[in-house]
Amino acid sequence: VGRITAEGTADEVVPSETDPADAASGMNVGENHSVEPTYTAGKELLEIPLNTRATFRWIAANSASELVTPATNEAGWGIVAFHASYGVGYRAMAEFSE
Repeated sequence: VGRITAEGTADEVVPSETDPADAASGMNVGENHSVEPTYTAGKELLEIPLNTRATFRWIAANSASELVTPATNEAGWGIVAFHASYGVGYRAMAEFSE
C-alpha cells in the first residue's frame, strides 16, 4: 500500500455504505487499472511479502496502524504488487470511515 498523487485510469467503483444512515462517500475508488496511479517514492504505508497461493488478511488495530489520507484531491493510497515479473491478477478489499 503506497501513497498516491494521481489516481491513474480505472473503472470507477461506488463504495457501499455499511450504515444506510451514512451520507455518500467523498472518496474516489477505482479498480481494473489500465494506467496505475502515480505512487510517491519512499512513501509505502504497508508492505507485506506474500505467497501468491496464500490468502492474507490485515486489520488495523485501534487507530495505531490505520492508514490516514488527507482530504485533498488526488491524494490517497493504492494497492499494487511490486515485482518485476509479476503477471498474475490479484484482488484487494478495503473498508474505510470518513
